[in-house]
Amino acid sequence: MTQISQLSLQNFRNIAQLSISPQPGINVIYGENGAGKTSLLEAIHFLSLARGFTRSRSKHLTRLGEEQSVVFAKLNGGDKLGIERSKDNNRIRLNGDTVRSAAELAELLPVQVFSSDAFQLLEGSPQNRRAFMDWGVFHVEHGFLANWQTFRTTLKHRNQMLRSGNINTDVLSAFDEPLVRSAIAVDEARQRWLTGFMPVFTESLAQLTEISDISISYRRGWDKTKPYPQALADMRQRDIERGTTQSGPQRADLVVRYKGVPAADALSRGQQKLLVAAMKLAQAKLFMQQTKQKCVFLIDDLPSELDVRHQAKVAQLLENLASQVFVTAIDKLDQSNLWSNSEAITWFQLADGQLVASGE
Repeated sequence: MTQISQLSLQNFRNIAQLSISPQPGINVIYGENGAGKTSLLEAIHFLSLARGFTRSRSKHLTRLGEEQSVVFAKLNGGDKLGIERSKDNNRIRLNGDTVRSAAELAELLPVQVFSSDAFQLLEGSPQNRRAFMDWGVFHVEHGFLANWQTFRTTLKHRNQMLRSGNINTDVLSAFDEPLVRSAIAVDEARQRWLTGFMPVFTESLAQLTEISDISISYRRGWDKTKPYPQALADMRQRDIERGTTQSGPQRADLVVRYKGVPAADALSRGQQKLLVAAMKLAQAKLFMQQTKQKCVFLIDDLPSELDVRHQAKVAQLLENLASQVFVTAIDKLDQSNLWSNSEAITWFQLADGQLVASGE
């Protein structure tokens, strides 16, 4: 079971120096706005994926005026993981050895994030939903990453030729074979994941809210009536005209609807947040069932858009998963009332990027 037993930050966002020893259960980081609470959560996310919560935030992870930042963690299994960031370059080390692939981090420290921008899973671009889906696929389908990388590399070369204006149809056809093979493998893996995800999601949604009639369907990224080789062949002339490959798993999406209408359009902000919470909790529960491991939860700004009753329901489901949870709060008392056993919570008070107090 993945857990962080020690976390140290140096010059990360608005934190100059900070070290904490989180516990296996619920860890509450509280303090006023600007205290560094979200920065601490983002540091854990950085250790898992070698980037910030968003691409735009990833450009500004190092504290203003400093040349480099460092995030280091000891995991409960004895592993020591650290990332040094300097001028947009990451130097990743695991137990003293250099790590070349961020995928190793994701496998070692799987995290689920539930933050104030949770709505992007519904309102944002298909890329957000593909990332959500592929997180689950990556952790259970051992060949998925290799197939996805093959597809992305082949797609890049194919698009370069399409944009060049100097198109050799024989070479273009040569790209199609590995593109098709890897695309089909990616698509089939995603479909298997969704088959396992839906019953777990339905259960989580019912435990959180009275909202029903939610459907989640998968769009594979090409005409569903055609096998991919045919779809790719039929689109070749249009691909040449537009200079890019129009069909494939790079255009896949999860379509989330409420009573047949896009959920982002039909539900209130609070309902949307509960729907996303159910999706995140189901993702983690399915991951646990399939891998016999647990992920780390990063919960930022839980009260936003949610009343106390629904906050408590989210807290209860998190406790039921028995995972390590990091949750931010402004008021300590408000968090004390959410969890079934407040005495088991580990508290960390921050102010101006510094640890003021800690303990149970």
